[in-house]
Amino acid sequence: MNSQNLVVLIALLVPGLGVLGLRVIAMRWRPQAARVPKRGPVADRMLAIAIDVSALGSSTLTTFFTTLFAVALALYGHLALAVLYAACVVLAGMAGTWLKQTTAHERLPHSRTLTFGSSFPSTHTTLAVLCYGGAVIAAWPVMGPGIAARWAVGACVLTIGAVAASRLWLGAHRRRDVLGGLVLGAMFLVPIAAMTSRLAP
Repeated sequence: MNSQNLVVLIALLVPGLGVLGLRVIAMRWRPQAARVPKRGPVADRMLAIAIDVSALGSSTLTTFFTTLFAVALALYGHLALAVLYAACVVLAGMAGTWLKQTTAHERLPHSRTLTFGSSFPSTHTTLAVLCYGGAVIAAWPVMGPGIAARWAVGACVLTIGAVAASRLWLGAHRRRDVLGGLVLGAMFLVPIAAMTSRLAP
């Protein structure tokens, strides 16, 4: 087995082992009682903005954007990378759902938005990391290291950060839920990055 195949094999194992590790960690965490958030005169407008930003990590919008990005990659001649990118987004969402079902962490009692199911991990955050971060990594061979790549990375980091912050501000998740979502998403970026590095000139 040559070194490139070994790197790809390791990259494919990281998400699965990471999901199991996150489950073990989550089962040891115990949710703490939450504070009741206060509302002020600007709160309604802030709530609307936070809900809109949070939607950028929803399964609906990430499915839409992932499909667009994957089609664009395929049109640029990177069909295998497009399939891997889309598969990683889908698998990360499934892994997040499985973690929610098996850890059964209670939601905060005074959320500012509609929530259901377990709170760990934040799948909005996971899907944002995979959808936007994966698109930037997968498009790197097409973009190259120029100004477009810098803008893409900046927009990606800003979007992921905004989604994560909105989930906290809305009271839909605790910090550890968002951190778990970031870690889960990052683990599923590994196979995308491994394949992209093989395509780089």
